[in-house]
Amino acid sequence: MEKFNELLHEFEKEIKQLQIEENKFINDFYLIYENKNVKKISNSVFYNTINVIL
Repeated sequence: MEKFNELLHEFEKEIKQLQIEENKFINDFYLIYENKNVKKISNSVFYNTINVIL
């Protein structure tokens, strides 16, 4: 039973680590996604400004 509890504890630690890595991945993904959207918005503002000037 003690060995089982040790293994269970190790397993729980690995799951927590995987959850942390998954959260980092998701956060990185959203950062990249948001940056692309910000660039799109700034590009459209830039082009709209040029069109108004022309």
